[in-house]
Amino acid sequence: MKMKYSQNFIHRKMTEKLAGMLPASEEQWLDDLIKSDPVVRDTWLELQKNFTKEDREQLCSRFNGELHPIDFASIPPNVLEKPQSSITRYLLAACAAAAAIIISILVIRPGNRQVDQSVTYTYHRQGWEDTAQFTQLQLSNGRVVNLGKVSGNFIVDSVSLNGQNSTLSFREDLPLPSGINSVIVPVGKSYKVILGDGSEVWLNSQSLLDFPFRFDGASREISISGEAYVKVAQDADKPFIVHMDDGDIQVLGTEFNVNAYEEPSVKISLVKGAIKYVNKSTSIRLQPGKQLQMTRGKSNKIVDFDIDKTTAWRDGKYYFENASLEDICKILPRWYGVTVIMDQQQIQDIPFSGSMDRVQPLKIFLENLSLTANVKYYMQDGKVHFY
Repeated sequence: MKMKYSQNFIHRKMTEKLAGMLPASEEQWLDDLIKSDPVVRDTWLELQKNFTKEDREQLCSRFNGELHPIDFASIPPNVLEKPQSSITRYLLAACAAAAAIIISILVIRPGNRQVDQSVTYTYHRQGWEDTAQFTQLQLSNGRVVNLGKVSGNFIVDSVSLNGQNSTLSFREDLPLPSGINSVIVPVGKSYKVILGDGSEVWLNSQSLLDFPFRFDGASREISISGEAYVKVAQDADKPFIVHMDDGDIQVLGTEFNVNAYEEPSVKISLVKGAIKYVNKSTSIRLQPGKQLQMTRGKSNKIVDFDIDKTTAWRDGKYYFENASLEDICKILPRWYGVTVIMDQQQIQDIPFSGSMDRVQPLKIFLENLSLTANVKYYMQDGKVHFY
């Protein structure tokens, strides 16, 4: 009589085979079963598809000492007293068990997801040309300079510039060409520009600054797309104006943050001084500690904001406070250059509070998000999937 095995037993043997821990005799039995049973074969093919070669090579990487330190106190004393090979086998067995959990998620859950309702987020903004891996300076004559490869003083087309510590500066008292120049910051980077009048502009990833080397007119005018923190040098005789797609910010001397990533929404956060936002239909004055939130077609809001958290991106950090998964999916592509997919649209409102550090691997943030919010993730073809 042909012996029948439970689904869990067969699944465990498949896990051990993927982990390279299945004895040769049992592996032959499993191979025969895969060939003879269509259901088992389909399960095995699905398992291989979702648990890639890279996953198998790094089987225990997600259980490393940084995220999941091994509790040696939990290992039975009789194992610790045995030779090293016994301990190794014990740890491998534990790792295989953990892998079984991962594989179960990858195989069982994807089959229940409604992929036709998935939502994809990428780092490609509408109207944004961003193919470079470095911050660019585009001069008014069309010449492009790779700011990621310059350090200290350098000369371009007779223009004396300085590019030290991810900061571009120049002297207004030296001969400088007229026209509008651009600094373009790609995904995953940030950059600072010190303008000719001494004003400072910090640019977040995937942001653009248009500026002249010299402010010759009655006002000082720049244009910003994306997100920037602006510290304006005092000059009562020359108002400072920041142009955006839907309006302008007028200031005399102040510090503020402007976030215009998610058009048609704009957030202007005033740190010091006073500013006035002007467009075709409205004029709004803002006081320090207040944030103006505008979305085309909706009423404007003025709310309090946390200065440290709002401007933390300058130090490579991002803070979330009851942020929805949808909000997080929009930020991850800009910071890490990855495509993010929500396999089920109904999870987009799941809240999360925490922080993200640009210098840390994306995986650490994803693990923290998975542990603290009711959301899971997996990687496939270099893309992050939430479900």
